[in-house]
Amino acid sequence: MADNPENIVISQENRAQLQYLLGINRILDRLATIADVYIPAAIQHQKVFPKYKGCHKGEKIVIVGGGPSANFFTPFSDAIYIAQNYQIYRDDIKWKYFFSGDWAGGKEKKLFDFVYENRKDVVKFYDYNCIFFCGDNIVPEYYREQDNVESFFHDLYNYTLRGWDQITRDGISELEYDYKFFANPRLDLAPIHNFGTMFHTAFQFALWTHPKEIYLVGADCSNVGHAKGIGYEDIDKEQPQDLIYSWYIPAWKKLAEFARTYYPDIDVISINPVGLRGVFKDAYTQSYLDSIQQEQSQNEEEKA
Repeated sequence: MADNPENIVISQENRAQLQYLLGINRILDRLATIADVYIPAAIQHQKVFPKYKGCHKGEKIVIVGGGPSANFFTPFSDAIYIAQNYQIYRDDIKWKYFFSGDWAGGKEKKLFDFVYENRKDVVKFYDYNCIFFCGDNIVPEYYREQDNVESFFHDLYNYTLRGWDQITRDGISELEYDYKFFANPRLDLAPIHNFGTMFHTAFQFALWTHPKEIYLVGADCSNVGHAKGIGYEDIDKEQPQDLIYSWYIPAWKKLAEFARTYYPDIDVISINPVGLRGVFKDAYTQSYLDSIQQEQSQNEEEKA
């Protein structure tokens, strides 16, 4: 009879040995992360972040992401703006900073070329180590050699342990965040935590600059697509509906706790929250509320 792997029984002794080897591998992985990420970050971040410490005291910062609720946001005239990835295409906002690192050629090359040609005055933050969770997605060096570019390291330990595909498929529990999540307030000494979105990175940077208010726009954490006009129209048509961005929410909850602990004097306001409802202070634009009411009316008419 052919062997059936499902019938293999692991002895108690072998199971203990396997757990021991897995534990050793995790220790080696952590040591490799310290050597490859933590030490280089401590050196590089000393060159990058000290000049930004508290540089926006008393000001407003608005971070704009790709969620569709960003369609209903009208920019303030008196704020500092941070673009996360493709929102940099918006022309109705005067951008101060740009965060990106998801390089895969093609669509991303078009984005980075656009930023170089049309956003020369914007300070650009590109990460060094996106390779750990998105494959070979390192931003090419010739983009780093341009003016107004800052390079930094992410803390991607969770990805080295579990892998991007497993995390996006299975999500991650509150319990796992309790013992794996750690955001260091010293951006000048440690890599910046990231769990799947540059929004997390930009938020920690915004806290570091110590404004009086931080507004989160387009941090929907849902599976309803992306904002208009940022190049995702074709992707949204093809994207499977089971790619649900709600798995970002536990990390946002930890970041909210982090902000309350280290920066209790900073107000964090989520504009038109969807998945982030109740995590930070909630605020809604009238145009967003009107759109919700219109959608509800249409649903009632269809049921009638």
